[in-house]
Amino acid sequence: LTILKRLFDENPQDTATLALLMEQLLPENNLTQETRPYYEAWLAVHPENKKILSMLANFCADQGDMGDAAVKLYKRFLSETDPHPSEKVKFLVLLGRYHFNNHKWSDVIEIFEAVRKTQPVNNEAVIPLATAYAELERSDAEAVSLYRQAAAQGSRNEKIHNLLCRQYYEQKKNTPEAVKTYKNSLILHPKNKYARYGLCRYYIFVCEYENGLAESLRLLRFFPKNDRGIEFAAECLLHLITSRGTGKLADLDEDTRRMILEESFRK
Repeated sequence: LTILKRLFDENPQDTATLALLMEQLLPENNLTQETRPYYEAWLAVHPENKKILSMLANFCADQGDMGDAAVKLYKRFLSETDPHPSEKVKFLVLLGRYHFNNHKWSDVIEIFEAVRKTQPVNNEAVIPLATAYAELERSDAEAVSLYRQAAAQGSRNEKIHNLLCRQYYEQKKNTPEAVKTYKNSLILHPKNKYARYGLCRYYIFVCEYENGLAESLRLLRFFPKNDRGIEFAAECLLHLITSRGTGKLADLDEDTRRMILEESFRK
């Protein structure tokens, strides 16, 4: 075996030596990183050999290989064979990760949607698919549903959280689920504007004006002179015309403080 390896390494075009070498390797299923080049060479000579294709693709998958050569094997395996659904999903997920790492969002969507079609309850597809949707700024019902699932699975992706909170806010959601989403998102992303909008509106909705004023002032510290922040603060201040209420404005700059007071008087 050692002699055959050396002879083939010296002359990779020698298919006769390769055939003798594979006669030694195949009966033992001796596919390792060291012998992988011989299997690949044999597949190049016999591209119709689905057993070798399957062996190589599964070997690379088990190694977590995401190199270009391995990815070509995964694509070829999926296109030239009819694998079991679970095996199909395994290779689709690997391809999806490859495209995810390369920020090819259209490919990520195509592949992970195929994963969900094959295995509708596959949770492994949720975060990468939601991330790809978010990168394309999708806000349709299917995308929002995925954002919700991704957030529940612990996604820290800022775009996912921003789009989800924006959707809740624009739909005027004051549900416990929406409020929990706003608060959880702000832990991860304190500058999530729509999460702050949502909390401000919620506190006004439940007549918690001190909390609403405090939240609107946090919003204004991140986004000075923000029109909605000023409106929320003025709405709360209207119900809190006390020294304690106006005292909370002390940390703001003079112009923002003036605008809040003027808006409150207009109301």
